Amino acid sequence: ANFLVALLTDYDANGNGRITDDEAEKVADLDLWWEDIASLQGIEYFKYLRVLDARHNALTTVDLSKNSDLEELKLGQNPLTTLDLKANTKLLLLDIEECVKIQSIDLSGNKQLASFSASNSSAFEIGDISHLVNLSSLTINGTATPSLNVTSNLKLKTLYCGGNPNFTLTGLEMLTELTDLSNAKKLADVQLQGTHPKLTKVILPKGFNEANLYCSVKDAAGDEIKPVVEYK
Repeated sequence: ANFLVALLTDYDANGNGRITDDEAEKVADLDLWWEDIASLQGIEYFKYLRVLDARHNALTTVDLSKNSDLEELKLGQNPLTTLDLKANTKLLLLDIEECVKIQSIDLSGNKQLASFSASNSSAFEIGDISHLVNLSSLTINGTATPSLNVTSNLKLKTLYCGGNPNFTLTGLEMLTELTDLSNAKKLADVQLQGTHPKLTKVILPKGFNEANLYCSVKDAAGDEIKPVVEYK
């Protein structure tokens, strides 16, 4: 009901109290932010939707299988448990910030994705991102992601990954098995914060401006750690 109320407020062009197929098909951008919506049933009629902002609602799942033109999807601050994006191959931006129940998303078909944010989605693990070769911004701080390999993510410019409590910071020593940030030649911004008692070294590409490295790391006792920064 709240979904329909929000639609009628802004998208009922002829004022007849319903959304016709023609009206729905003309909508490219839906702003449903903070409308107390528990279901997006009917979203399938918005066939040419490119931008959907449904943050701060009560959504546990969303069927976007008919919205194949979606380029930007913002679903943060919802109690999502699942999200199927197999039909959304044009997706460029995905926001699931503070969706604390969702554990994973299959992103294997979302190869155009340039920006992904799952900040403070505490149960979420991003998994393998080697196929996301267009990714330029990745925010996974405060998630359950235990390791990350960005060898294939050569367009990565911004990485936020602090405060993940299950990280074991060994191997290449910035993140668990973060395989060679030196390959990300255009990396511009790295934020690393939280309790990471095993962090001893941060490896960055040559030419990286150290002023753009924000590092606030503590050991298990709460004392500040100052990792060695190397460039290669």
